[in-house]
Amino acid sequence: MHLARRLSPVLVAAFTLVAAIAVFATPASPAWAHDALATSDPAADSVLDAAPEAITLTFTAELLGDGGANAVVVTDQSGAQVQAGAPIVDGAVLTQPMAPDAGNGAFSVTWRVVSSDGHPISGEFGYLVEAPVAEPSTAPEEDATATPADTATDEASAAPDTTPDDGEEEGGFRLGIFGILGGVVLVFAIFAFVRALLRRRAQRGKQD
Repeated sequence: MHLARRLSPVLVAAFTLVAAIAVFATPASPAWAHDALATSDPAADSVLDAAPEAITLTFTAELLGDGGANAVVVTDQSGAQVQAGAPIVDGAVLTQPMAPDAGNGAFSVTWRVVSSDGHPISGEFGYLVEAPVAEPSTAPEEDATATPADTATDEASAAPDTTPDDGEEEGGFRLGIFGILGGVVLVFAIFAFVRALLRRRAQRGKQD
């Protein structure tokens, strides 16, 4: 009788210890544990040689809700947001498009989604973009030395136009006609003078 009373507290303590071990050793049921982020692309703390076109988050179970229920905000090192539009949910995968001109530098991703049990979960991670920057191409300087063709073209354009216009041609034509007529008149005048001179000599000879 006394032994049974002494053993009762020991049995109770042993049973309590076994029950506690069983509770902590048993995996949590889905009803007790919330969903979690399984992987991300880009991965947390990764260094990229090109800016990503989208942020992809994969969770351990399908997400609930859409629109404002699930959100992803991506900010650059100045604090400006560089995501584009609303995220797209497909089962357990959430895709957030990115602005095409995000550029280089450190970026921070903050996400908030509704897990399969209806509870919101959130998290944050970062990544770094170190894309090579293309050097600006320099246009070739213009050659200051003029080519012979250019020189000839310039001289031809600078030479005065010596082609007579219609008025000059008409004036020259008139001067030519007057010159010819004057020459004809002069010839007839000389001929008449010589003829008259000969007549006078002939008349003097007859008188002698």
